[in-house]
Amino acid sequence: MPAPSDPPDRTEPAPAEAPGPFLIPVPRSQVSTVWVREWTVDTQHDQQTAAADTKAGWQNEDWPAGVLSRTCLLGTDGDALLTFTQCSTDEFTDAAEDAVPYRLSLTTALHPDRATGLFVVVTTDVTGPQGQRDLLDLRYEQVLGYADAETADVRAPGLLRMHLLSSVDGTTLVSCAEWVDLPAHEAFLRSVGHQQEMAAIRGLAGVRAARFRRYRHHASLVRQ
Repeated sequence: MPAPSDPPDRTEPAPAEAPGPFLIPVPRSQVSTVWVREWTVDTQHDQQTAAADTKAGWQNEDWPAGVLSRTCLLGTDGDALLTFTQCSTDEFTDAAEDAVPYRLSLTTALHPDRATGLFVVVTTDVTGPQGQRDLLDLRYEQVLGYADAETADVRAPGLLRMHLLSSVDGTTLVSCAEWVDLPAHEAFLRSVGHQQEMAAIRGLAGVRAARFRRYRHHASLVRQ
């Protein structure tokens, strides 16, 4: 039986599935801009349908020049979706009106070989570029405190990887933490270390509001 062919609208090889449920499947040095889109639907069925349609679209259409990888996450609450589109240039513009361009400011892997069971995305609104820089400096210092895997296993057992993304317009900082599972993250939320981190963040004059959502991996595709 002959192998199925790509859809007729494709003129290049179909993107490949990225190994492992990782948020950032290509090296940071290749990435210029990350387009982030977060949206909600009415039901879990709608969430699953939207995720399947999103992945199918990525698989069946030629990717614009500069797009390196695309990742889709599903909110554990059953109604949220989050997509990351990593680009090597600033030329690409996401067609979705609610997608926001970010710079990947920091990425660190404490346990690079372990698979992620839970993604925790914290979005912090700030008053402007100076507030964003102040928060980024603080978060950079906090994240580097986990840079040693043994230290991280004491301060935040189960934390695998951490990424910081700064919005191009200077109004938002997104922190994406990859955890081994939900119990590990819940234990961290109860820890003294987490309370100290949050107190320091709330003490910054430029911080307006913060919110977080938990996600599970749905799909990651990379350009061939």
